[in-house]
Amino acid sequence: IVMKSFATKPLLNVTRDCLRKIIENDPTFPRFLKEGASRQAAVYFDTEEIEEWYRNYKTKCRGER
Repeated sequence: IVMKSFATKPLLNVTRDCLRKIIENDPTFPRFLKEGASRQAAVYFDTEEIEEWYRNYKTKCRGER
């Protein structure tokens, strides 16, 4: 299942700017899927990849192994 980038923000509880910074600075964050080649093409994320990234992020922040 894929979701548009605007649906990712509330799932992670972040702003658009914060999501952009995560994408730019975190190499473990899932790559987005673009619908076309233009700058304005819709951007999608794989829901399962986002959820897995978030679980790993929580584990890392809590210092768990």
